[in-house]
Amino acid sequence: MSLRTAGIALSAVALIGAQASAQVAEPRFAGDWSLDVSRSAATMGMPSAASYRIVFAGDTLKMSGESTTGDVVVKNDLMVGFDGKSWSNTLKQSGYEVPMATIAKWDGKLMSIVMTGAVGDAEVMQDVKWTLSEDGKTFVSSRRIMVNGEEYATASMTFIRK
Repeated sequence: MSLRTAGIALSAVALIGAQASAQVAEPRFAGDWSLDVSRSAATMGMPSAASYRIVFAGDTLKMSGESTTGDVVVKNDLMVGFDGKSWSNTLKQSGYEVPMATIAKWDGKLMSIVMTGAVGDAEVMQDVKWTLSEDGKTFVSSRRIMVNGEEYATASMTFIRK
């Protein structure tokens, strides 16, 4: 094998290794999670309990969640792909079922999900950021809700891996 051929082969191996490392660097959040209310805060409607089941299949995330606020239990399912395309989901919020266009992306180790839709004449946007702890035992979901371009509510909720 010539030095040039060996160099090309090593470059190809390095490129494949870099791609695999980039894929592994994205935290996967897969598993069952419970809300730690004592480490969470919201400007309105803080749940007294919440849980998520998160499953990844390739570049697709499926989340099933349930939250309890007072005597109201809300169940939501979300499916998104990290393909840059808009995915359709229905969000149950404050007694409404809101069709939402949902786009997810990675920003380093931060997962970002932006959901847009309308409730009557009001345009609603939720910007959600997830960060996973270094040990993988907790993640924080930071949420900002905008209505007609004005901030409506924020939340920072910490979840513990079950």
